Amino acid sequence: MAVGLLLVGEELLDGRIADRNGPELGRRCRAAGVRLLEIRTVADDPARVAEAVRELGVRAQLVVVSGGLGPTLDDTTREGLAMALGVELERREPLVERLRTRYGLRGIALTEANLRQADVPRGSTTLENRTGTAEGFLCRSGSLQVVALPGVPSEFREMVERHVLPLLVGGRLRHYRRATLLGLRESELAGLVEAVELPATIRVTYCARFPVVELEWSGPDEGELDAHWERMASELSPWSIPGACATPAEAVITRGREEGWTVATAESCTGGLISSRLTDVAGSSAVFLQGWVTYSNAAKTSQLGVPEPMLDRCGAVSADVALAMARGARQRSGADMALAVSGIAGPDGGSPDKPVGTVHLAAVDGSGSVQVFAVFARQSRPAFKRLVANLGELMLLRLRDGAPDTLDRLSGVREVTVAPSDGVR
Repeated sequence: MAVGLLLVGEELLDGRIADRNGPELGRRCRAAGVRLLEIRTVADDPARVAEAVRELGVRAQLVVVSGGLGPTLDDTTREGLAMALGVELERREPLVERLRTRYGLRGIALTEANLRQADVPRGSTTLENRTGTAEGFLCRSGSLQVVALPGVPSEFREMVERHVLPLLVGGRLRHYRRATLLGLRESELAGLVEAVELPATIRVTYCARFPVVELEWSGPDEGELDAHWERMASELSPWSIPGACATPAEAVITRGREEGWTVATAESCTGGLISSRLTDVAGSSAVFLQGWVTYSNAAKTSQLGVPEPMLDRCGAVSADVALAMARGARQRSGADMALAVSGIAGPDGGSPDKPVGTVHLAAVDGSGSVQVFAVFARQSRPAFKRLVANLGELMLLRLRDGAPDTLDRLSGVREVTVAPSDGVR
């Protein structure tokens, strides 16, 4: 089965509200193993609604219409659907009685405008709305089924659960495998995937949300899917955010709680974003001990013990200083691991040797393991900070796994060797 969704409402077109029903139906369709082919949005105009339903019905066997079932004059979905199906509207007395009861309980007078919610296309089946006043309805025309539902997201969600999902059961169940990847461009990922010979039954989708890309494979045969996915997952391991976590920060906190280790941070260019992301995760108090935002050189020296001669010789944005910050943070906090970042977010402040977008990241642990990386990634300031935060958190995980060298495969990242230098006070 193929499904189309029609969203009705001027407020969706002019940006007053954002659609939440499309993603909801998309998730439901995917879980049922059917495809949501298209989402279309039209104004509150019966002719436009009728035209869109006819066009969607050419490719889809089920068209879901969201919105335009209320009592106001601009709620014209009923008229549009009757026009599309070539039938008249009729007023259903059971719906009138239901409206009288609901409005009566609220102490609201039932007007002719309210009664419009009892009008449905002739031959349709009404669909109960347990949370609102506008009932939905199901119409059939040949092999096409059209379901009209209220646009209020809470009502739409509940009615999809009860009335639409049963219509989707003819779709074959699909199984899904997903990976969230950091530091790999969508085009690079596509090249890796396309190098694998996949059967036609396995569907591949990508979702790029800077700085990560989500890869999803789905197929009707779980054994077949796993056989191919296992090889792909191994190939993608250098870029993968571990486990089922949505972000590296979540993975750090989850792993830290499970394995019993703690973390501290020392930030310059990210301005506390890393500590904020870590503490956004429930249970972070068991893992995150302390964070410093040492934006100035003086703060790096007084708070973390970075030697002034090192700052004068290497500059704040350097591998030496990032490592000294990380060591200072670990020593002062008593954490098992520490992460430090120092960079140039821009748009000003760069130089030929250290252009805008340069950042050094360092991570250390109590065993003496160290990793330091340099990154050049010219982005807007917010995007730059997000990228650095993601990379830093991923560094902690890679250091914990004893596989820091895998970060060298991330786009724009190179490992830096730091010679013995001034100690941290």
